[in-house]
Amino acid sequence: MNGFAHKSNDPDKASADPITVEVIRHSLVSAAELMRLTLARAAYSSIIYEAVDFCCAVYDKDRRLLGQGRSLPLWLGTMHFCIEASVNNVGGESALRPGDVLLHTGAYETGSHAQDLAIIVPAFLDGQLIGYATTKAHQMDMAAKHPYCMDTTDIFQEGVIFPGVRLFSAGERVDDMWRTLLANTRLPQILEGDVAAVIASAHTGANALSNVVDKFGIDVFNEAVGLIFDRSEASVRRKIQALPDGRYHGASAIDNDGVLIDELIPFDVFVDIDGTGITVDLSTAPAQRTGPVNCPLPSTVSAARFAILSLIARTEEINEGHFRPIELKTREGTIFHPRSPAPIFDYFVPGMIAIDTIHLAMSPIMPGETAAGSGGDLGGIIAWNYTGEGELDAIAADHPTGQGATATGDGAPPMTHISCSGGRNTPIEVFESKFGAIVVDKVELVTDSGGSGEYRGGLGAHYCYRALKPFQVTSGNDRQRTPPEGLLGGGKGLPNLTGLFVDEQLARTISKVNDMTVAAGAYLKVRVGGGGGYGAASKRNPDAVHDDIRNGYVSEKAARQSYPHAFVR
Repeated sequence: MNGFAHKSNDPDKASADPITVEVIRHSLVSAAELMRLTLARAAYSSIIYEAVDFCCAVYDKDRRLLGQGRSLPLWLGTMHFCIEASVNNVGGESALRPGDVLLHTGAYETGSHAQDLAIIVPAFLDGQLIGYATTKAHQMDMAAKHPYCMDTTDIFQEGVIFPGVRLFSAGERVDDMWRTLLANTRLPQILEGDVAAVIASAHTGANALSNVVDKFGIDVFNEAVGLIFDRSEASVRRKIQALPDGRYHGASAIDNDGVLIDELIPFDVFVDIDGTGITVDLSTAPAQRTGPVNCPLPSTVSAARFAILSLIARTEEINEGHFRPIELKTREGTIFHPRSPAPIFDYFVPGMIAIDTIHLAMSPIMPGETAAGSGGDLGGIIAWNYTGEGELDAIAADHPTGQGATATGDGAPPMTHISCSGGRNTPIEVFESKFGAIVVDKVELVTDSGGSGEYRGGLGAHYCYRALKPFQVTSGNDRQRTPPEGLLGGGKGLPNLTGLFVDEQLARTISKVNDMTVAAGAYLKVRVGGGGGYGAASKRNPDAVHDDIRNGYVSEKAARQSYPHAFVR
């Protein structure tokens, strides 16, 4: 058994006054937000500046999270693993110098596939190391076997690995390493621009952190940070203590691993509450898979943290103190704690499903706080082809899914999965202008896709892409075999579905597919699922039923089946 938990220390009585503590706390969050804005404004790729597929954070010298930008919460707190590994790999803290920039793409230390390139900039004040700023952002190509992969069988097929190396040394670019980086991509011009933007983002955070420490002094700063952590920890513990002690269970499944495409992968989640502490137990998870649906430990830690904190600290700016009451149990060699070199390219799918399953496990004790199941997937596609000059042209797009209903209302229409709630979908205009092989013919809500209930699940959506000329596509869509669950008697939502259509006829359904050709004139259609319903359908207000029919959200036939009481005269 492996455990992961944060323990607090007993700090000396702080001399920082409460106002100063709050100013420092907000300043640290603002530092991370400045990083986010810098990257979004400077990046070349729409996956960064439109879809917000990145995270930004500042850490103290002991690699404790001070503040994280509002981008991808699925990466909440993963970066301390990356910082620790990178610093150790270049010789430890004593080897760091102002102006150093460290690069890491190793999955088992960043928690992500190699495309999620991480940059770490140490922050100094008067020559003393005071912390780190780090940015992790998705790159369009990092020399994997394809621009995006769903059938890899080891991490060496998933992109070039930079195991925490200096990209800049004391402010001077390490040209050999820079040239090596750009030599290992099919899109060197785009990668060069995006990495420069990531570096600028991390420098922005390091400078902002140094300015905060310089303004207040290192002693007051350290005292304030200790208070911030302790107060955040106390807030989480109070909310855990209000929950009944016990062991709670949730079960779900991953559609397949991308290699054995017919084999469902079920798993269980247990949540143990004991006083003021909470443990997420994934130790019974199935063995790591041949295909890339293994989730490396840093991302499993992050998923567990996010699942709990999104229920009990949803309005708070997260820092290290929030993590202390949360423990994770895993077993090495499983899908949630794989051993290298097991493939991990599709790591976010088990992470997202685990979050939903943890929420399902906690729903009996938090019925007013948990939502019914959502479409539960990013619904992502990556399309590419080669220009007449032999250069790669590529674009990526996620597809928001219908959200589960709650105790207070119907589920929201298509939105990005809660674990990626800082992200956005790529606008149609951007998609078409950036990738000339595709026209988006249709985007529409899917009637009858939300689960029935006192409160109806949010609707899914249908996206129709027409090929103007041939292109290749990778699709990693999951949750096509496991419909979104309803809560307290609510109905299940419609699951996801992706298909290739030729001459208006369905040629094949697609689960996880790698490098599939879409011929000119063919259609790629993505249907993202709806959310589950909440409460018994017999309790739904008849007026709401008839409003749904008028708006086209529910067909009259389905309404008569699910809500017969609404048609009684």
